[in-house]
Amino acid sequence: DADKVWWGDFCKLCRLLLEKSNIRSDEIRCVGTSALGTDCLPVDKDCNPLRPAILYGIDSRAEEEIKWLTQYYGDDVKKMFGHPICTGDTATKILWLKNHEPEVYEKTYKFLTGSSYLTAKLTGKYVIDQFLAKGSFRPLYNRDGTINKENCSLYCRPDQIAECAYSFEIAGTVTEEAAKESGLKKGTPVIVGTGDSTAEAISVGLVESGTVFFQYGSSMFYYYCVDRYVDDYVSANGNGSLKGGKEFTIPGTFCIGDGTNAAG
Repeated sequence: DADKVWWGDFCKLCRLLLEKSNIRSDEIRCVGTSALGTDCLPVDKDCNPLRPAILYGIDSRAEEEIKWLTQYYGDDVKKMFGHPICTGDTATKILWLKNHEPEVYEKTYKFLTGSSYLTAKLTGKYVIDQFLAKGSFRPLYNRDGTINKENCSLYCRPDQIAECAYSFEIAGTVTEEAAKESGLKKGTPVIVGTGDSTAEAISVGLVESGTVFFQYGSSMFYYYCVDRYVDDYVSANGNGSLKGGKEFTIPGTFCIGDGTNAAG
């Protein structure tokens, strides 16, 4: 329940933090959120959820769509997705909605994920960060973050997905309605935000090349920080890069940039 859990709890936390910290809302310089990544949440023009969010890789309802897409793309699967298509790919969830809940699909103004939903609730702007856009919504976005209109045609209209920006860019400001619900001050800047894993990686210091972050939970990831943009999609079976003229592979990794640029 995105409205009750994601937005509702966000507002509760804001009010609780303001109360417990004795910090005035006008003292807050900026707001940013992180939430579960690779989700699929269809919303209407007023950002009202049209159904419960379809969560990340733990939700395997799109298995038939995955099989169909794998056959459809054939040898181009890795080019399109960067890895064998899996339950963590948001595009498969959009296709599932198209096939199984056409009434919801037709009413959908935007297909969002957790953080982009919260940012939209705060600002009225529909944006998604570079990492989630190119990591979980592929092949709907190009490598420069623009929407791939040709690839979208199989899944949804290009205007049904959010515009892409860097996580630290200002998406907009807190609206009057969001201020009333959250206790934040109207006009407070809001950054684009990102997914939980990306935020966790930054929080533990994954901002210098040569460092690695291990994340354990319902799934397990390695994040390895490189000193330049890696012009290749991530592979769940090992993401190669060049080092000293030789290719190296770290199984099961995501390689990200130096903390200031886009994800690899």
